Amino acid sequence: GRPPGFRPGGPMNPERVLDFLQKNYPAKAQELQQLKVQRPEEYRRALAALNRQLGPLLPLQSADPQKFAERLAEFKLNDKVRSLSRSYTEASVAQRSAIQEQLKPLLEQQFQRRQQRERERLTHLQEMVKKMESRLNEREGKRAQIIEHHLEELTTGQELRW
Repeated sequence: GRPPGFRPGGPMNPERVLDFLQKNYPAKAQELQQLKVQRPEEYRRALAALNRQLGPLLPLQSADPQKFAERLAEFKLNDKVRSLSRSYTEASVAQRSAIQEQLKPLLEQQFQRRQQRERERLTHLQEMVKKMESRLNEREGKRAQIIEHHLEELTTGQELRW
């Protein structure tokens, strides 16, 4: 199951979120601690958002460490892009160019990661289609048997499965 503190829609355990961040993304944990002191309401909103974002990562940590590492890196990248984007809106005209230069390679990485995820998803869907085609072909080959079996179930009052 999912460890306590990471149940989407359920009660949130702030200590668990902070502990996870301290171990896996210390800079974000420090940022949250500062936010907690300076702007408590914003801290609560940020914590809730992090709880939703990090929840799906946790089961991967032990089930698929490689995928966990990839998703954690993706989370950090997305967080950095969000942070720079916020900085850009608050920056002076002179600072905006430098921020754009920082954002560009991050956006390239983000794009590459999303493309890779879509490729993985497409491969999975293609595998599912092949399995479905195989099952359909197998059932078609056994059509007469399946119909006879169902007829027997219906006429003997033993409906098991169609």
